Amino acid sequence: MKVVEIFRSIEGEGALMGFSTVFIRLFGCNMRCEWCDTTYSYEPLGEFQEMSIGDIVNKVKELGGAMISVTGGEPFIHSDLNQLCEALATLKKTIKIETNGSVWREIDKLEKTVKIRLVVSPKPPLYKIDQKIADRADELKFVVDENIAIETLIKEPFYSIYDRGVIPTLQLESNKEKSLKKALELQNALLTFGVNCRVLPQLHKLLNLA
Repeated sequence: MKVVEIFRSIEGEGALMGFSTVFIRLFGCNMRCEWCDTTYSYEPLGEFQEMSIGDIVNKVKELGGAMISVTGGEPFIHSDLNQLCEALATLKKTIKIETNGSVWREIDKLEKTVKIRLVVSPKPPLYKIDQKIADRADELKFVVDENIAIETLIKEPFYSIYDRGVIPTLQLESNKEKSLKKALELQNALLTFGVNCRVLPQLHKLLNLA
């Protein structure tokens, strides 16, 4: 697999913020968000090393950590994602896949033996996610930038995710003050539609961690 980096830090975003986590950053992405803070994970500037799934698992085991986060880039563009997660499942840790939600690859067979936590962060300008992703999403994160509006947050398929009891996160873009102000406005607006949500900073950046 094409791997940019494997490292241990704390989860800095979302519902499991603060937990010790080993991050597996895969190379390649099908989107180009203007505020992306991992531009080194895709072409033309990115670099990667080819690693076997066995070598990846051994590195993760060596680093320890309470959870495993498969991120990118975009993990679902990798044809061997399912095999990677099956191998990681032998470590008996919580496994998360961080995805923009626009690409789906079957992991149904895997989910019969191990629960993969699917963390979905839809991206502008379309904020479009695959319906199979929506049906399985365990977390929903929106980066609060100049593009996002209440009209985005209340459209389908997001409402179907809220109806399953998933509480969305409004994630501050690079912890900017203007992002916080907008996030609080959006939180109040969502409440009028009967939707509760979290407003969270990027904790790893506040603590100057990777």
